[in-house]
Amino acid sequence: MTADVFSDGHDVLECSVKFKHETDKKWQEVRMAPTTNDEWTAEFTVEKQGYYTYFVEGWVDYALNWQHGTERKIHDSQYVKSELLEGAEYVKAVQKLADASEKEYLKKITKYFTTEKEYDKAIQEATSAELTTIFKKYPVRFLENKSIDLQVYVDRKKALFSTWYEFFPRSASQEDGKHGTFKDCERLLPRVAAMGFDTLYFPPIHPIGEVNRKGKNNATNAADGDVGSPWESVHNTAATKRHIRN
Repeated sequence: MTADVFSDGHDVLECSVKFKHETDKKWQEVRMAPTTNDEWTAEFTVEKQGYYTYFVEGWVDYALNWQHGTERKIHDSQYVKSELLEGAEYVKAVQKLADASEKEYLKKITKYFTTEKEYDKAIQEATSAELTTIFKKYPVRFLENKSIDLQVYVDRKKALFSTWYEFFPRSASQEDGKHGTFKDCERLLPRVAAMGFDTLYFPPIHPIGEVNRKGKNNATNAADGDVGSPWESVHNTAATKRHIRN
């Protein structure tokens, strides 16, 4: 899926897709990636039949915004001591969300950012990919905005493609003149599967009316002994009721 996500100015943006199945209580999340001209894209996998609800959420990521601006100043050989002190606050904000190893790393760079003699190490860590990864992993979503809720229905895999085979259960009997049963149909399943079919389709199964009964090969008049067509049952029922009323 794609979404246009933008804001005023040149702040660094982040956005994600949140989704859940109608039976789920918790939302799952997938981060979106920028393409071109304010367009972002993402995909998520659906795993069971039913309705999924999803929406897009975007926000200005101030931690990444700080890192981007500080990096530009460092590349311009500017002295960024005040920026490092500001960065220490962003680091502290995500420190409580991080795991044990990440916490140790964040404590270390917080010390670098706030200690003058560690300036060289500080500017190196301020622009590191490791810090970027942690900021992205634990975003502080200040003033986030979301789209409307959207839905998608997930069907069974068989809805994509199936090979159907139809036969009349009444014709499945091994005994001439006797109507077949579902047990007789089960006996034929291996032969149907061997022909490459994966879906069995039965015609309507219900009593066939006596009035306007069709004959063989869709003939409009039935001869004595013709069993009729189940697709005529609705018409037959209505015709019988009219005959009774008359």
